[in-house]
Amino acid sequence: MEGNGLESLEEWLQHISFGRSPSSTTTTAVTARDIAQSWSVLRDCLQRQGGVMGVDHLLALQKLYDCRRSLHVADPQAKLLISLLSSASEPSTLDRARALAMLILAIWVRKSSRVSQSHEAALQSAVDVACKLTTDNQSLIVSERILLLGCLSADSLVSPDSRRLCQDVLAELVGKEKEAIVVMSQGRLADTLAGAGYALFSCYHASLFQSILESLLSLWTAHDGLYACLPHGLMLLHLMEWTGLNLIKLQSASRGMMMEFCVVDKMNAFCVKLPQMASLGVTALDFTAVMAAGGLLRASYNKSPKDFAFLEQLKSSMEDTIVTVAGNVVLNFRPIADRPGNFMLEADPVQFAEWIFGKQGAAGLVPAIRPILHCVAVAVSRCQRISFHANILQCLVVSLLTESFPLQDIYSSKIMSFPDISALGEMEELDKHFGSILFKEAGAMTRVMCNQYCSASRDLKQLVQHLMWEFSQVLYEKHRIFMFRFNSSQQMEDRNRKYPDAMKKIAEDAFFMLVMFLSIAIKNDFSASSNDFQEQLSVITLDALSCVEYFRHTQLQEYSDMVKRTVSCVSKSASACVSLVRRLPSYDDLTQWRDPSKLCCAEYCWYKDEVQTARIYFYLRILPICLKRIPDEVFGMELAPLMFLYMQHPDQNIARGSHAVFVTFMSVNNLSMDSSHNKKDDAISLKEQLVVYYIQRALEAYPRLTPFEGLSSGVQALILPDLLKLLAQLIIGLPEYVRNMLLGQAYDLVAGSDDAVRKPILVPWLQSLSLICSQINSGTSKSKETKERSTIIKDKDVQLKTDTDKSGGLSLNPTCQKRLVQLSRL
Repeated sequence: MEGNGLESLEEWLQHISFGRSPSSTTTTAVTARDIAQSWSVLRDCLQRQGGVMGVDHLLALQKLYDCRRSLHVADPQAKLLISLLSSASEPSTLDRARALAMLILAIWVRKSSRVSQSHEAALQSAVDVACKLTTDNQSLIVSERILLLGCLSADSLVSPDSRRLCQDVLAELVGKEKEAIVVMSQGRLADTLAGAGYALFSCYHASLFQSILESLLSLWTAHDGLYACLPHGLMLLHLMEWTGLNLIKLQSASRGMMMEFCVVDKMNAFCVKLPQMASLGVTALDFTAVMAAGGLLRASYNKSPKDFAFLEQLKSSMEDTIVTVAGNVVLNFRPIADRPGNFMLEADPVQFAEWIFGKQGAAGLVPAIRPILHCVAVAVSRCQRISFHANILQCLVVSLLTESFPLQDIYSSKIMSFPDISALGEMEELDKHFGSILFKEAGAMTRVMCNQYCSASRDLKQLVQHLMWEFSQVLYEKHRIFMFRFNSSQQMEDRNRKYPDAMKKIAEDAFFMLVMFLSIAIKNDFSASSNDFQEQLSVITLDALSCVEYFRHTQLQEYSDMVKRTVSCVSKSASACVSLVRRLPSYDDLTQWRDPSKLCCAEYCWYKDEVQTARIYFYLRILPICLKRIPDEVFGMELAPLMFLYMQHPDQNIARGSHAVFVTFMSVNNLSMDSSHNKKDDAISLKEQLVVYYIQRALEAYPRLTPFEGLSSGVQALILPDLLKLLAQLIIGLPEYVRNMLLGQAYDLVAGSDDAVRKPILVPWLQSLSLICSQINSGTSKSKETKERSTIIKDKDVQLKTDTDKSGGLSLNPTCQKRLVQLSRL
């Protein structure tokens, strides 16, 4: 009867459902002396007070129950408890004392292995008291009584008649006390389920088995299923798993022995009852049907030594039940309550995404449907292996995007005001969600969703892709606002306020969910899809990854492989490259916030927008591979403004990325969207226009923001003499310390270069430029300097001299002289 080495089924249910350690329920340390003293107090109660228990006796029972995992109850002690249960007690202690006494008796029944007439007599006395116990308030002890009745019915030493009596009373209690079990004693629900599980396992009468099963599965019909919730459903799921596994083991051990009501009959009863419940479309019945089916489906995956034919029937029937319930849920995926049909499949993907991610989010679901959606998703995630069905995939997608990662709740208006005091209550709710079952099951749900996706139709795949892309967009926009407001408040108010850990973890897990799905989608769809479908998926994937780049803190191999594969696909198609570029934010969107009210009076500054910067940096890393396929006019209109903006970003990695995009653009022969023009002339014209501004923009921020490596790379990409003259003119106009730094770094670069094409041009250019700068730095009179400069610089044109002998006796500093001599020998 024990589950996985635990002392009791009820503790196993809580452990496997919620991850609770059984020992964590023990609140106090109890010594052997305390145990002995507690038994002494109880004996004294029976001998001197006629079994009338008071507060002291209640405390003694509590101490014994607190050490239940190590407690040994002998037959004399069990008889003492039975006698106390039959006695009257003070009204203030009666119900709780009886409840504890029954729980301790259940420990005795399960742990005792002694076979004797005395023990059998004690068991019969326990049956009598458990079946005939009366109290003014039955609801306060119903769960404990059901547990004791279940344990007694499963004990092989109990006579068949007594066993049947226990099971009859148990079925009656479960049927009559639904509200007390589900509503009033929720903390003891595991006791009720464990007792019912023991009774189901040990029952060999068809009508009685049906009665117990009916009572158990109808528990949550009280108040029209109002109290049906995921924690209850998980315990039911694992109870049915335990029942199924033990029945399969019993069938393996029976070796063909015939019983009045055998294991196969019980399995057939499940196969009939659960699909029948699901077919009615009643919310409360859907709840129990899907969770019970999930547990039995898990049990069917465990292969027994014998290949039982009924296992395949059980598996098929349970899968059908889950699919039916999922279909009932999917019919409620619609913004209009009275609209018939499957809105998710019939509506436009954009329209359905708006319903999911709109202002009301999943609030559009009928409230009673949400727990069923949760149960379908978690039941499937706990089963893992389940055949494909569109209903299941739809439930998993909606549950993940609206329930496991409810962006509307995570980024509510109050949370957005964090770290203001008004957000503290919402942050507590966020912490609760972080510890919730739905959030913890998100990884398992994602795995099953990916498996289901691989077998879906193309239309359904495209819908799921669109929803995932929309999810990335919403997550990006909402986290942008939160982080900008949070950072602004840090600077203005309290720098010691910490970023909420729960929000960080939830957002990071959303990133992993998205990466896992996109990785599977790419692997699955690239092998047998058209080029258009591959390109569309690649563009969506890359843009979605850019939106969640801020949350990527580790390098995943799947992530790297996916990026390489999708970039390679996009780079082969001009239309795909253009589509990707046009998903970038516009220059106006980058530099201005369309709705300043969302920033809560904080002044927007584009380079302080961390989330947006991470997205642009992702694009800067992949764009150089695609530039050859991007038409010049698209580059000039879409990319150039962005590139020049981020060229002056304070983060040098991002600034270098912008320079790298420009270098690549200058070195490739781009396409033209208009075939009527001369492509070569158009390309040169655009590059000449852009390079002028590039040099000006780069030198504006040198050396504070512009890295020399980026600037030199950009210049090396030009072999246009007129532009070298322009560069010289701009350098001359820089402050003296900047000129000297730039010339020194340029000298080192040219001296170490092996470029046989550019070096012969750059050496004399740099020599002449050094002479001019040296003259400016020489300290000659202002008029002389102006006269000499006017002979060199005319009409914004720099006349570069290549003959060092014509320096005109200029006074050069030693460093400059040394470098000029070295350069002349190169």
